[in-house]
Amino acid sequence: MSLGGMIRNTVDNSSLSSFVRMYLFRWNVLRYQASNNAFKNNNPGFPMPPDSLLFETGSLHYHSYQNSGQEAAAEIESLCKVFSNSPIHSILDWGCGTGRVTRHLPDYFLGAKITGADVNPSCIQWLQNNIQGIEWIQSSTNLSGETKSAQYDLIIALSVLTHLPTNEQANWLNILHSLLNTKGLMWLSTHGKNYLYQLTHQQKKQLAEQGILTLGADKKGSRQMRTYHSYSGMKQLLGQDWEIVMYYDGQKFPGILGGQDAWLLKKLR
Repeated sequence: MSLGGMIRNTVDNSSLSSFVRMYLFRWNVLRYQASNNAFKNNNPGFPMPPDSLLFETGSLHYHSYQNSGQEAAAEIESLCKVFSNSPIHSILDWGCGTGRVTRHLPDYFLGAKITGADVNPSCIQWLQNNIQGIEWIQSSTNLSGETKSAQYDLIIALSVLTHLPTNEQANWLNILHSLLNTKGLMWLSTHGKNYLYQLTHQQKKQLAEQGILTLGADKKGSRQMRTYHSYSGMKQLLGQDWEIVMYYDGQKFPGILGGQDAWLLKKLR
């Protein structure tokens, strides 16, 4: 385990976790203050989520939030052009957070119906008040009532399985499978080899043996809860319901999704 991984594990499992996170939040506000002020001056018409929500879901760097979201949307469109058998008319961004990627999708999928779903009511309220042209819904524990079966041509699930416990993964994949149209696509990410530095030797051994490992299971849905997947573990989890159309090892391709493993899946059956 690296020094950074050791510090993170110690903080996440200690009673000081809330205090340290508050300190890190304030430090990041100061760290990016100058560049963020410049971004706001140069982009006065670009609605920016509150710092507290940005910190909870990712980076506090405004330019990174805007640029990485736009790049991801463009990348998703290029993948769909190659691998989708039909036009994309409906998209679900499951676990959309602050809409970093979702808000850019209308620019690349013209005329498509786009839905962003997240369990965090503060994120959804901000998005509903500030980003128009997209349906924003606060999702329940199983998305029942908010969505219909076989409704979407594309589902995006970036860094969502990474914050769900091992025992819920298969059920969620079944739900997402049911929401996709026949031959629909799903683009998702997981913590793979590029994140092994966060694990102890024993935890790495558990991951190798089990294929999936969850840490901080009592902090479900937060950044303090982390789930890791080996390639073989993820492949076993997908079973016979999904075809792996494309896979990026995050260690070999750190620029694709910030070092996360990336999976383009096609619905079977």
